[in-house]
Amino acid sequence: MTYNRTAIMAQAWAEYRSTWPASVYRFCRYEFATYLRRAWVEARAVARLLTVPAEAREARAVAIRAELAGLADKSFRVNIAQRGAELRRELARLEAVKARDFSEMTSLIHSAGGRFCAVRFVKKDGTLRTMRIQPATLARHVAGPSASERAQKAFATRKERHPNLLPVWDAAKAACRSVNLATVQSITVNGRTSFYA
Repeated sequence: MTYNRTAIMAQAWAEYRSTWPASVYRFCRYEFATYLRRAWVEARAVARLLTVPAEAREARAVAIRAELAGLADKSFRVNIAQRGAELRRELARLEAVKARDFSEMTSLIHSAGGRFCAVRFVKKDGTLRTMRIQPATLARHVAGPSASERAQKAFATRKERHPNLLPVWDAAKAACRSVNLATVQSITVNGRTSFYA
C-alpha cells in the first residue's frame, strides 16, 4: 500500500492552520507534528478500510448509523458524546472510501472517451448484466450547461440524492441509462479489466 504523502501533509497543514487564527499564527514544529501524526493515523485507517470487502464496509456503516440513532435518544453525558464523535469519524472514513471507489470507477469509465467499454453489474432484480458503454456519446445527447434552469436543478438534486448512480450511454440500446456503481462487478476498458467487490 502506498500513501499519498502530499495529501497527508496538506491535510495536516490545513488542520494546523485552521486551529490558529492568522493574528496569533506562529509556526511551532511540535504542534505541527501532532497534526501530522493525526493525519497519518487517518490515512492508515482509510488504508485498512480499503482491505475490507465492500459488503462488510456497508454493513458496518449501517450498524454505525443505527448506533448513532440510538445515542441521539439518550441523555447527554460525556462518554456518550465521545462515543458519538468516534462513530461519526468512523462513518466519515467509510463514506470517504466509498466515494473514492465511486470516483475511481467513474474516471475509469470516462477514460474510454469515444471508444467502447464494458461494465458488468447486478440489476435491481438480481440478474447480472454487461452493458456496452460509449462515454463520449452521452455528451451529445445531454444538454449540459445549455439546459434549462429546472433541468440543471433536477440533475443536481438527483446527483446529490443518488451519488452512486452514473448516467451513461448504452450503445446496444442507443439510449441514456444509469449504472448503479454500488453493484458494479467489473469494468473493461482497452482490454484491461478491473474487478470490484
